Amino acid sequence: MARMTARGEEASNKREAILEAALRLFAEHGVDSASMADIARAVGITKPTLYHYFSGKIEILEQLMAEPYYSTDYVAEVLRSDAPLEDRLRQLAMDYLDAICTRPDLGHVLLRESLGNAKHSATDAIKKKFVRRYMSRIDVLEACLLSEPDWEHLERPRARLFAEILFDSLSLFWLRRVLVQGDETTESERHTYADGLIEWLLRDSGRVGVLE
Repeated sequence: MARMTARGEEASNKREAILEAALRLFAEHGVDSASMADIARAVGITKPTLYHYFSGKIEILEQLMAEPYYSTDYVAEVLRSDAPLEDRLRQLAMDYLDAICTRPDLGHVLLRESLGNAKHSATDAIKKKFVRRYMSRIDVLEACLLSEPDWEHLERPRARLFAEILFDSLSLFWLRRVLVQGDETTESERHTYADGLIEWLLRDSGRVGVLE
C-alpha cells in the first residue's frame, strides 16, 4: 500500500511538473508553437513518457483550465455560504483577483487562446470552453443576486449588468496591472481594489447603488 501511495504521489508530482513546464512554454511561445517535444525536454523526460500522462496539448490546456478558482463550482460554493451577501461578494472578488494575478502566465495563455486565431478545431473548442466558463461564472452570480430575499426589486437585466461589471472589472485590473504594465501586485493592493469595487457596486444593504 505504501509503495502504491508513493507511486501515486510521484505520478502526481510529475503531472504537476509537466503542467508548469507547458504553461511556461505556452506563455512564451504560444500553444501552436510549443510542441510536445519541447514540453518533454523542459521536464527532462522522453516524449513517450509525456504521452503516458497527457494525450496532447489540448488535454494539457483543459487541465490548466481546471484551476479551482477559475471554476464555476467555486463561484457557486462561495455564493452558497451563509455569510451576508456583501461578505460573499468580497470573498469572491478577492479570491478571483488573487488567482488571476498570482498566476499571470495562466491568465495570459487563456486570454490569448480565447482571442487568437485558431489553427486547429480542437484549439477552437478550448477557446469556446474558456469563454463559456467565463460567462458561466457571470450566470451563477446573476442567479444568486436574483434569489436574494432583500433584492426582490432587482430586475434581471440589472442583475446581469452587476455580475458582468464585477468580473469584467476584476479582469481589467489584471489586464492593466499584470499583463500590460508587468507589475507584481501585492495582496493588499488586490484586496483594496476588490473591496472598493464591491463597495462601489453596493450602496446601502441590499441596494444596487450604481445600477439604480
